[in-house]
Amino acid sequence: MSKTASKKHQVSIILPIFNAEKYLEQTIKSVLSQNYLFWELLCIDDCSTDGSPEIVKKFAQNDNRIRFFSTANNSGGPATPRNIGIKNARGKLICFLDADDIWKKSKLHTQIKEMRQYDFISTSYDVIDSEGKLIDSIDLAAKSFFMKLFFGKNFLIFSNTINTNSVMIVNKKLPDFNIKQNYIAIEDWIYWIELVKKGFKYKLINKRLIQYRVHNESISRRHTNDSYYKQISFLKSADFSGNNFIKAIGIIALRIKIVIRTITNLFFKLR
Repeated sequence: MSKTASKKHQVSIILPIFNAEKYLEQTIKSVLSQNYLFWELLCIDDCSTDGSPEIVKKFAQNDNRIRFFSTANNSGGPATPRNIGIKNARGKLICFLDADDIWKKSKLHTQIKEMRQYDFISTSYDVIDSEGKLIDSIDLAAKSFFMKLFFGKNFLIFSNTINTNSVMIVNKKLPDFNIKQNYIAIEDWIYWIELVKKGFKYKLINKRLIQYRVHNESISRRHTNDSYYKQISFLKSADFSGNNFIKAIGIIALRIKIVIRTITNLFFKLR
């Protein structure tokens, strides 16, 4: 089937890049291997100093569904590249993909079938290490169900059950990702909270359709005290329509996580 078929650009895939040459080729190949063909891949380089831009350009020469963009200055995180991608997306649906992660070949096809009744969906996922070895399999169905049962539309305050690389979202009046420097590594969590507040209808598909890579160079360090303090800062400033009780509980839960993590780290240092 022609790569320039009339149905192209049904899905816009936004791929922020910074010094990702080690894994980037494998990531792009996972998009090329999708059994759904009508997509475009927007690669936004954030002033890489390695061979990442050349890798993208090589693929773009052979496939006109791949588009290359670059930032004027390094932004320090994925928020600005994602915003550039959103502004240039031509698809009716948008997906996000980090430059070190991998999609299974049925990812797009499986999600598109679920999008008729929802505004955005995400999936469970596998965790792999720097060499691609399976570390863990994360099934989020039970956790997501109970969080929504107890906390309703505010469920994301207490736990981010949405993996950005697994998201598919309707391209309609999407806000920008928050680009404040003190929110780097939690900007995606903030984004999902804002979408739910705006009334976007969400569903989790309990199928592991992506491989989420964990390695030393990963910018995402959500389960650290620094990240928890950033989340507390956001919750203090956020407007939850007067629902201060839920906000307070969220802040308390984060402070408990900080105490537990601090004690755990101290214990292992003293051993």
